[in-house]
Amino acid sequence: MKVAIYSFSSCEGCRYTIINELDKVLVVLKSLGVEIVREPLLGMGGEPANYDVAIIEGAVTSKEEVDKIKEIRRKCRYLVALGSCAALGGIVTFMYKHKGEVTRFDEAYKFGEPIHKFVRVDAVVKGCPIKVEEFLTTIEHIVKGLPVVELERRFQYFKTSERIIDDYLLKLDTGKCIVCGRCVEVCSILGVNALDYGFRGSSIIVATPFFKKFSEVGCIHCGLCASYCPVAAITYRDDVPKALELIGSGNFSIIIDKWALDGLAESLEVNAGKIIAALKLLNAREVRLWDPLEVVTKVSEPALIPMSNAEAEYVKMIYPELSKYLVDYPKITFDARTLVITSCVARKKDFSQVLTTQEALRILESVIGREQIGNIEEEEVPRQGISLHNGVKILQGPDQVREGLREFRIDPKYVLVLQLCFGGCMYGSGQPYRLLDKTTYVH
Repeated sequence: MKVAIYSFSSCEGCRYTIINELDKVLVVLKSLGVEIVREPLLGMGGEPANYDVAIIEGAVTSKEEVDKIKEIRRKCRYLVALGSCAALGGIVTFMYKHKGEVTRFDEAYKFGEPIHKFVRVDAVVKGCPIKVEEFLTTIEHIVKGLPVVELERRFQYFKTSERIIDDYLLKLDTGKCIVCGRCVEVCSILGVNALDYGFRGSSIIVATPFFKKFSEVGCIHCGLCASYCPVAAITYRDDVPKALELIGSGNFSIIIDKWALDGLAESLEVNAGKIIAALKLLNAREVRLWDPLEVVTKVSEPALIPMSNAEAEYVKMIYPELSKYLVDYPKITFDARTLVITSCVARKKDFSQVLTTQEALRILESVIGREQIGNIEEEEVPRQGISLHNGVKILQGPDQVREGLREFRIDPKYVLVLQLCFGGCMYGSGQPYRLLDKTTYVH
């Protein structure tokens, strides 16, 4: 059986792993009757007339590579993805998530995709880099006509919690962190920089400066770090147990902001009227809709309206000279028997009985269930008709807020409504995670 090895866009570490154990590899391949007919690292860089198995390392990053991978697929009987770049895209694909910012790479490279996006893959050897034993096992299974399975393995150690940074709202467990960098990037884009990398090498972690509490390092408690963390290494205060206790006692009211209502409707794939009905099924005596933009009608220009305490702290920290234009951010008054549902994590800083939309979604799914919510009769949704005058500008996301404040500093006019979250309050830090995938921020 003839084997041809090809390299697309990668560091070639998987192939070098094989070369480093070449003596053992050649002995095993010879015993299986396998001949390597192409491997440039062994001086065999030509194009063989025929081969049975193609081993592909690297992701596909150009039209030429798409054409090449399809040609290889036509010639071989079996195609094997070697390593993480070929199987998943790997490190190669990360750059293309920010291709608008990339200037130092050849224009010919427009994308980065795993090879299965273009051709059928018969077997995968996992790893970054691979393990030679798994590579040889895969070849053996192909030669003997055995089913090829993706071998699973884990590291020989596990990482325990090293440090826990906790204040009344945000909590970071460095032992759970995979150092993906999302939280650091989000905080950096905002210009807050309350999170960064610590130590070096295998000891690297994400942490606050000197492991101080978030409230001590300039954190504005927007909650975006927790919302974009893929492994819940950073979390915000969980108010679900307290809410369930209130729901269980009965005789309570619910106030929900308009973005939270829309977020629940989209996540549960129903219209807003069914969400109102579902909330009433929790035995709430009243469900009231709140539009935080009501405050706009009471303010005259020039003024800065932060949508939460996070935006207010942001202005005070980044643009202190504009603090005099700040007005109070929208707040609501309620009693101890009222539950507030909001799209904004920062509102947890104001009240102890605040559920984010994500937390409310957990309650609705566990107490009522998706199927029942889809079948209940919808209620009328009381919509407030707030008309914004021409002097009001709503700035959504860090880029718009930053640019708007810079212009305001030069020429203070208009009423600027500040919504720091990517995509605005509709995609606030407390919204369900599937909704946040649609924001303009992509890691």
